Amino acid sequence: LNVEGFEAHSSSSFNSEQFFSKRTIQSTPVLFQELDNYIAQHNVENLLKEGTEFCNRKFIVATYACPQAIGNHMHEFLNAYAGAFITNRTLVWKFCTRKPCQLDSEQDCDQYLSRLSWI
Repeated sequence: LNVEGFEAHSSSSFNSEQFFSKRTIQSTPVLFQELDNYIAQHNVENLLKEGTEFCNRKFIVATYACPQAIGNHMHEFLNAYAGAFITNRTLVWKFCTRKPCQLDSEQDCDQYLSRLSWI
């Protein structure tokens, strides 16, 4: 997988093929299909439809913070995202409240990051 020059795409309806630029990534359609399947299974709309079955899901909480030390914070977030994908758990993202993150605020971070609607 060559991720050189990938392009983020913010849209309310996420499609993995829109998220990655096909110009620079050489990958099999299986990866995109698996990402789409994960998103379909773990999106907010499905959670809301489940009612009390929602309590039977397993979750991974991914924290994020920015702009201070954004590389370190996003590294943690991406590790949690990969873990959620690999273990087929629902990803929940939350602004970091640990001491190293207290230099940042969620409002400041909103200037740099857009949260995808499916998460």
